[in-house]
Amino acid sequence: MTTSHVSGRDDDTPETPDSVDVLPPLREPEFDDPTLAELDRSLRARYPIIAVETAEEQRFMALVEDLKAVRVHGERDFYTWSITSGLWQQPTPRSTLAETTEVLDPEGERLTDPLALLAHIKRFADDTGEGLFFLHDIAPYLDGPVPVRMMREVAMLLETKRVNIVCTGLEWPAIPDLQAHVQHLALPLPDETLLTKAVPDQMRNAVRKARDKGIVVEDCVAPEKLVQACLGLNWPQARASLAKTFLKRRGFTEASVADIVEEKKTVVQGSGSLTWVEPEPLDHLGGYDHIRTRMAVAAATLTARARAFGLEPHKGFLLIGPPGAGKDLLARVIAGYLDRPLVQFSMGAAMGSGGGVIGSAERAVRRAMELAETVRCVFAISEFEKALGGLASSHRSDGGTTARAIGDLLDWMATQDKVFIVATANDVSHLEPEQIRSGRFGEVHYIDFPDERMRADIFRVHLRLRGRAPDRYDLDALARETKTPNGAYTGAEIRTVVGRALEDAYMDGEAELTMSHLVAAIPRVDPIAELAQDRIKASRAWYEKNMGGSARATGSGAAARRAAPPVAGLSDLAADL
Repeated sequence: MTTSHVSGRDDDTPETPDSVDVLPPLREPEFDDPTLAELDRSLRARYPIIAVETAEEQRFMALVEDLKAVRVHGERDFYTWSITSGLWQQPTPRSTLAETTEVLDPEGERLTDPLALLAHIKRFADDTGEGLFFLHDIAPYLDGPVPVRMMREVAMLLETKRVNIVCTGLEWPAIPDLQAHVQHLALPLPDETLLTKAVPDQMRNAVRKARDKGIVVEDCVAPEKLVQACLGLNWPQARASLAKTFLKRRGFTEASVADIVEEKKTVVQGSGSLTWVEPEPLDHLGGYDHIRTRMAVAAATLTARARAFGLEPHKGFLLIGPPGAGKDLLARVIAGYLDRPLVQFSMGAAMGSGGGVIGSAERAVRRAMELAETVRCVFAISEFEKALGGLASSHRSDGGTTARAIGDLLDWMATQDKVFIVATANDVSHLEPEQIRSGRFGEVHYIDFPDERMRADIFRVHLRLRGRAPDRYDLDALARETKTPNGAYTGAEIRTVVGRALEDAYMDGEAELTMSHLVAAIPRVDPIAELAQDRIKASRAWYEKNMGGSARATGSGAAARRAAPPVAGLSDLAADL
């Protein structure tokens, strides 16, 4: 069947009277999978080249099978190609092929060479063919002027034909000469819906095969737990992790959940821009009563009951304050309190990924955001002001790469609702208020130096973590000793004091840590309150000017407790946690 087409015309525009085999008006296909729906729209919009970035070629091609059932696509020929296998035509309702058939060039040779393949597609389109060509991992072979020009000529020809090229692979390079002809798609990681079906099937198959061989299998853990553990992995990784833990545990046990999480940590670390960080329990945090209250409120908004009530999920916190004040510890404690994994994002690592290849940094940022949403983690961004550094000079320094990556990050922060973001900042003087506007963060807090009561609490925590009974020491006296002319010792500095006092006691041959060791160690730690007092004052003034509040009131201690608003119905909402 052949049809004539005019460039730019929609598929549902009537053909001219001279047309052959006129197709009936097209219906709008309905696809449950959003990636497939987007692919359908891109094909019907006649994008000549569609680049699908994915590590799951098989899962993507399984989705493509659904296209064959839709008349507008099923009446075309389907082809698949790889450098190792050549070109193969797939059975479709139109082709009437009983099985996959290899396509050879006019001389009877296999079409493994990329240039020969593109020449074949040109001939196919010139012969008024109608087809979809799925090319696997062709991008590495578009690395010179000849293949790029050849692909561009094919793309320009296909704009007037019912022929599309769909390229799959881990990455699609940013090739300026092809940019106008390429539509980008990404196959997202398997979500909870997909895994809820796939994981139990995998479990049943593994158990059945083991029992068929007479192997005793341990009682299985609830599939829901393994589904949650697999979130953030692609399906080959999830399948391999399930198989590995099954062999290790001789079944799917409670320990299997931890096994899969360990596999996921390795995947996250391998992303380049993300680091898996272990959360900390709430009792590792001394003081910060106001932040504790706001954590409880934030946690309550994440429950199903809160959503049914009409509450939007809390976006997260931006924590501003001097170095060592406990901001990163708060991020770890928040993750533990919310019972979510903590993933640390590094914009610097993302910008350095790909060895400077154009487009690699933006892809690294997008992948980090996708993984964070799939895992539904606490997404930590340390030194947020540095993550946004280079935005103003990006167009001069790197052709806008940094600006685009930062723009993607800020847009995502404003629109996503699955991830709890905790960003920290030391020097905020270069931040613009719109960069931290409402919508990107649920709340902005200034974490000031701990007051006397908080310092006593922090000493209590660190002594207890080192196996000492805090009540044996005069914590109030230690708190008074760690007041400075321009502030106070931070939590990190108090931790250092305790550590050095323990060193002194051990080296002195003492049987136990004494109050004298602690007091003597205090002046040997230089507090940031005195080392960077001008910078800290400027940061505090910026917060009070731009955030419209008292920095000290939101920081700590009695002032913070007075500033904490009442939380109506918190106990009822928290019951859903």
